[in-house]
Formats: sequence, structure tokens, C-alpha cells
Amino acid sequence: MGTIRLELDAGPVRPAELDRACGDLADDLRRVRHVAVTRAPGTAVDGAKSPLADSLDTLLLTGTFSVAVVRAVRDVLLAYLKRGQARSVTVERGGARMVVTVASDEEVAAVTSQLDAILGADAPE
Repeated sequence: MGTIRLELDAGPVRPAELDRACGDLADDLRRVRHVAVTRAPGTAVDGAKSPLADSLDTLLLTGTFSVAVVRAVRDVLLAYLKRGQARSVTVERGGARMVVTVASDEEVAAVTSQLDAILGADAPE
């Protein structure tokens, strides 16, 4: 089993908006088979005193990351960003880290191959 850390940057938003954006991504990722999605401890925005929340929230994905699962996670992340629900998502796995932002189609193609390399490096076929 492995772990992937996803840090969402939603920009300056109200706590409820950040919570919804993170929840939407978590719901999308829960549709990927063989992946468990949890919110990282300490990232919940309940009771925030500022009208604008810290723009970052973190999800943890755990599971067996086969090539098919990695590609499904990648596709969910790219679709989520394309919908404009976050400015960026930072993906961390092992020692590898990459910030993914809303991009053009050409940039998406380049990111796709980079994410495959980061997330699928040790995935069984």
C-alpha cells in the first residue's frame, strides 16, 4: 500500500467554500476503485475565525496504485482543475513533488506524462 498527498490551493475563499472544494475532490476520488481518501489531520476549516480561510487543504490517498488506478487519479485531478474548483493541486508521493495548475491542452499532455512518472513509477502493470 502507498500514500499520495494532495494539497489543494483554492485561493482566498471563505472556509465553507474551501471545505466544499476539498469535499468535491474527495468525492470524485472516492469513485476510483482501490483508493481510500481521507482529509489530512489539522486541515479542517470548521470554526475558522477569519472570513477568508487559509487557501490550502490536504487529502491523503491510500491504496494499491496500479497503472490503471494512477491514471484514474490523474484524470480526476485534471478534470477537477479544469472545472476551476482550485488554482492548483500539489501532488506528493515518496520523495517526488509536483504542482499541477489549470493549463492549456499542450500543458495537460506534458503534465500527464510527468504525473505518470511520479505516481506510476513502481506500479505493477
